[in-house]
Amino acid sequence: GLDVARTAGNDNTAIVILKLVPDNKKKILERHLVYQKILNGKTFNEQATEIRKILNKFPCDEIHMDTTGLGLGLSDELAKPSIDPVTNEIEPALCDVNNEEHKNDIPDGNFIIHGHKFSLDFNHQLGMSVKQNTQKRLLRMYSQEALDSVANPTMEEILMLDEAEKTRREIMSIEARPRGNFLTFDVPRGGMSEGRKDRWTATGLALLGSDAIEKDMFRSKNEVMTLGVIGRRNFY
Repeated sequence: GLDVARTAGNDNTAIVILKLVPDNKKKILERHLVYQKILNGKTFNEQATEIRKILNKFPCDEIHMDTTGLGLGLSDELAKPSIDPVTNEIEPALCDVNNEEHKNDIPDGNFIIHGHKFSLDFNHQLGMSVKQNTQKRLLRMYSQEALDSVANPTMEEILMLDEAEKTRREIMSIEARPRGNFLTFDVPRGGMSEGRKDRWTATGLALLGSDAIEKDMFRSKNEVMTLGVIGRRNFY
């Protein structure tokens, strides 16, 4: 899940990685939040470089990101070939399955990005996904107990715990308000989330993607008609 913000200012670009753990008996996917990072004050080029570093550590099947406005700039930056600074190997362009220019101009790209345009309808879907996944306890996050038995936790482990707590606060602070046929989800200024919802949005994008994967994975064969071959997904 990737929520894009300005290169500098109060907003953050938030990155959330979920590991999907299948429970074939219950026909569900547990969503384990295994990594988070906040980027602030970085250009799109710097953000794209950081995202590629994270993907080398956590290979992902799909990236769900906001491609409204500023997000489109980062999406186009990721769609450029890159050179790995460690191996000096050329890394393929990361392309958006919903971007016609990417499809036409970069046919050999790695199409793992799912770009989403924000609207009242989409914001409603995003909020409901976060709400339902937390209520069903399908979203698993780090807590203080994770480090209680660790004698000398690393700085990365401490920061991960801090990020998980901030995400938890944002989720708990979200307020739903009716607007026409939809619900809008926002955070009040101040309070325990400090008026932010960058992490909430990135988490929601990742959860929406996991909802679609879960639906495809456990859908009854008697409920759908298929043409061609359905590819298998790999879980890391």
